[in-house]
Amino acid sequence: AASDVYKRQTQNLSLQLSSVGWDDGTGVDPNPQTYVGSVNRVSESILQTDRYWDQGFTGSGVDVALIDSGVVPVNGLTRPGKIINGPDLSFESQSEDFRHLDTYGHGTHMAGIIAGLDDGAAVGEANAFMGVAPDARIVSVKVAGHDGATDVSQVIAAIDWVVQHKNDNGLNIRVLNLSFGTDSGQSYLSDPLAYAIEQAWRAGIVVVVAAGNDGNAASLRNPAFDPYVIAVGATNAGQTRTKITSVMSFSNCGTDDRHVDVAVPGESIASLAAPGSNAADNNPQSVVGGRYMLGSGTSQSAAFISGAAALIVDRSPEATPDQVKALLMENSSERFRKTDPNCYGAGVPNLEWASHEVNQGNMPTTAQTHQPATGVGSLESSRGSDHLEHDGV
Repeated sequence: AASDVYKRQTQNLSLQLSSVGWDDGTGVDPNPQTYVGSVNRVSESILQTDRYWDQGFTGSGVDVALIDSGVVPVNGLTRPGKIINGPDLSFESQSEDFRHLDTYGHGTHMAGIIAGLDDGAAVGEANAFMGVAPDARIVSVKVAGHDGATDVSQVIAAIDWVVQHKNDNGLNIRVLNLSFGTDSGQSYLSDPLAYAIEQAWRAGIVVVVAAGNDGNAASLRNPAFDPYVIAVGATNAGQTRTKITSVMSFSNCGTDDRHVDVAVPGESIASLAAPGSNAADNNPQSVVGGRYMLGSGTSQSAAFISGAAALIVDRSPEATPDQVKALLMENSSERFRKTDPNCYGAGVPNLEWASHEVNQGNMPTTAQTHQPATGVGSLESSRGSDHLEHDGV
């Protein structure tokens, strides 16, 4: 494995935290059509993605940038062109054996949720593993190594690369998934990371960010605290939408001024495992069916919304990030009794409703008018309380 001298920093790769992580899969049948936490079930029964799929909108032609721990090309992610590697900005980039590959296990899990599709399978085929936008492509920009370690500066560089190269050589990057965050106490108005993601938003890229896993904390992680992006919280899994009744106790909520925008299942989600990764080797009980891992966190929830955004952009390529966000929020519902609304925002999106609205010509026209970030604040404050170390430096 890669060197052990790096400490985990900034990334809220939720699967590594003590309160959430890789779940025990003992006795679980991960059948994509029946297991309540399968990507297929959440996509079709909760998000109602089949309405878009039935109309031929499966994410084709849409690229989703995944700034994470890399991706391993396992079944579900091996179709020609499915994974496009951007730069490797992690500390493993100098290793021929590890460059671009997911030695941690998180990025592969996210990629499967967003755009996985079994080799040889057709969209909607029974018992085939399928992500939310099965024909979308993943542009993987690796920033984290085998322990999920990275620095805000590496992430900002990754976002900058995505913005500058979003249309290079046939790329069409319209969605950016950020399943991490820091506990920065700095205002988004001056935060450098918030400024970076706003540049992506203004460049026409829908930015989806995990809310954080600090335990219903009254603050969102950085950069989810930026009001322009889509901040995603985690709910329980349910066989149907009516069975979703609670927000997970680990999911950050926010405040009346800035809170979760939407919430989707993030409980024991069965997505693709990365064989030989830190997660798979150290959590063998979490591997089910020989190819899936069960993981919980707002990371998984964000990946579902990134896939949903890709479907919307496939159907409506002219849609702005503000319109995509509004369409998701305006076509959501909530059934959370005795729960702070800050924890779920508009509720759980329903893509069937969203599809109907678009088909009727009712794409939202409102634009967000929040005060923009300046980025002139402290990079050190953006890091929050955790710091990356290399040989004591």
